[in-house]
Amino acid sequence: MSTDDQFVLTVTADGSAELWRVAAGDRVRQLRGHTAAVLRTAFDPSGQVVMTAGADGTARAWDALTGGKIGHPLRSTTSMLAATATANGCALAVSADGTVHREPVRQGAVCRGPLPRPTDLTGAAFTPDGRFLLTVDGPQASQPELHVFDLSTGTGSDLGSSASTEIAAIAPDGSMVAQALTNGTVAVSEVASGGTPRWSLSRSRSRFGSVDSLAFSPIGGLLAVGTNHGVRIFVASTGKQSGHSSEISARVTGLAFGSAGGVPLVAAATDAGQVVILDERTGQAIDTLGGHSGAATSVAFGGTPNDRLVSAGADGTALLYPWEYIAPWPAVQQAATARLRAIEPPSASPGSSASPSAVPAKGSVTIGLMTDLSGSLSSFGDDIRASTQLAVSRLNESGGINGSPIRLVVVDTSADPTTAAAQLRSLVDPQHAVAVLGPLNSRSAQTLFPVAAGEEVPIVTGSANRDGLATVPWSFQATASNAQLYAIELPRFAQTFDVARLGLVLDNAQPGLEDAAPSVRKAAANAGIEVAGGAITIPANQTNLTDVVRQIRQKVATDGIDGLVVLSGPVEGGLLARQMAAGGVSLPVLGHPAQDSAAFFATAGIAADEWMLPSVFDPYAPARAASLAYLHDMQRLVGTSDVAPEAAIYYDLVHAIAAIAQAKGITAASDPSAARASIREGLASLRGFQGLAGSTTICPGGGSSRVVSTFLADDDLAVPFGLGSPVACHT
Repeated sequence: MSTDDQFVLTVTADGSAELWRVAAGDRVRQLRGHTAAVLRTAFDPSGQVVMTAGADGTARAWDALTGGKIGHPLRSTTSMLAATATANGCALAVSADGTVHREPVRQGAVCRGPLPRPTDLTGAAFTPDGRFLLTVDGPQASQPELHVFDLSTGTGSDLGSSASTEIAAIAPDGSMVAQALTNGTVAVSEVASGGTPRWSLSRSRSRFGSVDSLAFSPIGGLLAVGTNHGVRIFVASTGKQSGHSSEISARVTGLAFGSAGGVPLVAAATDAGQVVILDERTGQAIDTLGGHSGAATSVAFGGTPNDRLVSAGADGTALLYPWEYIAPWPAVQQAATARLRAIEPPSASPGSSASPSAVPAKGSVTIGLMTDLSGSLSSFGDDIRASTQLAVSRLNESGGINGSPIRLVVVDTSADPTTAAAQLRSLVDPQHAVAVLGPLNSRSAQTLFPVAAGEEVPIVTGSANRDGLATVPWSFQATASNAQLYAIELPRFAQTFDVARLGLVLDNAQPGLEDAAPSVRKAAANAGIEVAGGAITIPANQTNLTDVVRQIRQKVATDGIDGLVVLSGPVEGGLLARQMAAGGVSLPVLGHPAQDSAAFFATAGIAADEWMLPSVFDPYAPARAASLAYLHDMQRLVGTSDVAPEAAIYYDLVHAIAAIAQAKGITAASDPSAARASIREGLASLRGFQGLAGSTTICPGGGSSRVVSTFLADDDLAVPFGLGSPVACHT
């Protein structure tokens, strides 16, 4: 369980792993990747990164919020015995051959310093902060020993022979190691002095029977010992027993320290399928929780003052016990158990959206939205419409603009430019729109921006990326331009995947993408990355891209390309990803924001591996509770987990225009021409507007100053990769 009590990770012997959200009891995602048993798991101190170590020789980092993969797996030819992630963003793992692996899992993390190289191992464990590593030598060593390594310095301490060690545990601060020996003795050694015994207790003195589990308390002050008939708690530094022995008529298979209702607790999993709760201060059992039909194999608390408790069983279930059910004492009812289960998403048809209350034209402030609701970009258009309608609904619920409700008029711009121009003019008269949002793509914007200038209505796009697009009067570009995007993303892509020579794939038929290629070439030149030859063109209206894949394979052979930039729409990008995988072509790909939609993932399936996507909205960035709430609302509205990032910009633009109109005193009674001029003035001076997609400053020459984020395609979902980077206006 994560330290913030938000997530639970369950694993099985066949390598499957599932991440669950505690509050709702629903499954975030199945974590696919391991091909053999997951041996160890760990959450980082923030609870946002989870590590898995597998018998397949890989250790993997996952985003706890989305269940997506972070970076590349750490790999070994032998089993990974343990893995963890540190607070400074480094993943650590140790394999059975004694290799310690380390990689960054957060953008900008510095993961350096000497690493130890133990011999072949049979066991290993990290402290929660990842600073110390306990290893147990394998039997093939001439003199097998226990070792503790300080990974911050690369130094180690030998703690003596491990020949008779059955179980070992390290204190969270790395100061002590506890061992259960084959003769029934429990011994605690001091690490700093090279294994000097602190204390030991033999079976004859302790009446332990067999020792089956050991656990230090979170601050290392206590040691719990689980046996085949009970639990005893000791002061770790002295060996003095804390409280009484607790007799349990079952073998204790796992131990965990926690608290509930202000009472410090120890939980003991037993092979009788029960979890026994003990008062840490007295050692006495105060409750027994049932629920498993077979042995309970492990138990864990979260890290908050009122911890939740989770147990796993040999019956294949994980049981979650809310803390309220195990406190207060002694008047405790048997715990109610909630079987963690997946909740099906609400029924919704693709493209379904929020519908604001009908608002009459008279007595309202009208805003127009021009977006593609049919054609190749319709998945984007549906998301943008839903997001814009959601924003209007929420503003109207809070009073609209100076007491006047907002009316949203939506038109489909996927038809020919002549029709779109006529639609824009109709928004001005007879609809009396004071501002227009859109269009979706750069090709439409090139047509519509001059029309808006002629009609003297402010028009602002949150999705068209062409460089210098908004130099026409009355037009604004609230998203990052192609030049801004690729100046950030191309160096990040090359560094992540070690790319030196790029191939370029271009879909000229996709509206507005033909202008992105020069931006890619310029960014590559500035970053010292070679683009090999001319672009490979995706033929229009083709679903068989075999020839494109053949040309990519040829560029790999003749030009030595080791990465691709694919400028295409969502469906075309998904088709290419799938057919590259089918053709055995494995290259990292940097895509375009046009691919970051449900249509791309529906088409690509699990083939879009190592496909990096620029984005203008990261709902999982730190301290974005409102963004996450918005994302969940949108997922329910559009019926898919993949919401186009640009939709959030349109949500923000509705609020920005409303704020400008509010400040200018605009109401339903205002003269439309004067209102348009006021909103144009406000958009031109928009600086640092804070919204769901972060801070937005509209740049005078096109583009906007905002944060650009990076996502990686992971099976059927885009997951955040590192932290976003701010882009500035061109001077």
